[in-house]
Amino acid sequence: MMNKAVAYLKKNGIEKTVAEANQPKGQFVDRDLYVSIMDGKNINLAHGANQRLVGKDLSELRDADGTYITRQRNEALKTSNSGSIKYRFLNPVTGKIEPKTMFFTKVDGYVVSCGAYTP
Repeated sequence: MMNKAVAYLKKNGIEKTVAEANQPKGQFVDRDLYVSIMDGKNINLAHGANQRLVGKDLSELRDADGTYITRQRNEALKTSNSGSIKYRFLNPVTGKIEPKTMFFTKVDGYVVSCGAYTP
């Protein structure tokens, strides 16, 4: 799903991609899978599962164990333009805290990500 969003971004630009990724029933949301997009300053531009996070600085976002998710992702991006991190987060489908792997990639100064829960 992340790769699909990246291709959409390259073809349609950031504004259309953000609008589509923010649609709860759009092409970038499927059950517990959803795309999020952040700018280079950790501002969340799109979040397919939680519209309350749109427009927020997620530098201080922590998982259920207190790990700073955005900081961990940014550390990984210092050595590569893409990667993955593991953490525990609220699954929007089950309503439970579950292990999750976030896959992310940098595109034109934005970070596009999608995570998969592994109960």
